[in-house]
Amino acid sequence: MRGKAWIFGVMFLAVACSPSKSVFDLGSNQSMLIIGKGPGQDAAVNPYADEESIALVRNTGGQYLYVRIQEGERFLKQEPLMPGEEKEFLLLPGYRLYLDTERTGTKAKVTFSKGKD
Repeated sequence: MRGKAWIFGVMFLAVACSPSKSVFDLGSNQSMLIIGKGPGQDAAVNPYADEESIALVRNTGGQYLYVRIQEGERFLKQEPLMPGEEKEFLLLPGYRLYLDTERTGTKAKVTFSKGKD
């Protein structure tokens, strides 16, 4: 029994320390708030939302998309992301991360990790 508890503990620690990731399908002319609305309301869970974090966004679809970052209503950044391209975005507490598209066939994978402090 002791060996099973040890294995469970190692598996739990591996999952708890691994980056959080989500995959999104976006429709035509769609904007999706990924994080920043609040616990239980975000499209993805950023386990580091209360501290500096990194969002790695990869465009896995066949169309371009835009990554938009806002703080409240204040526009901070908008960058295009071409198919197959990935970029890192620094997120501070209170930042909102959006994915915007104008075309169907857009997919994105978002992975969060702890900031580089």
